[in-house]
Amino acid sequence: MAKIKLDSEEFLKVAVTHMLREYDVDYDYVVKHPSIKGVLWCHYYWDTPETKKEYLSWLRNYLKVNVNYKPHNIENVISSIDTMWGLKVYKNDIKK
Repeated sequence: MAKIKLDSEEFLKVAVTHMLREYDVDYDYVVKHPSIKGVLWCHYYWDTPETKKEYLSWLRNYLKVNVNYKPHNIENVISSIDTMWGLKVYKNDIKK
């Protein structure tokens, strides 16, 4: 099976859909309706810091298995995706 391109809409669709799975929306929905219940989708929050860690772990594995990228850049790719489209962590749940 051929790997998908990192800069493809196919990759973005999978990454965003997986991120929003708890909100019962997907990539196609947020393209047409950027707001979910009156809030811009990328301003939504993870339930917990652990939920975010689980997503980033899933993303790392998905990239390794399904996406054509340069292996030494995986952390940069994950960081970029998290910065550009990643949901935020509730401020009250951040452990100091």
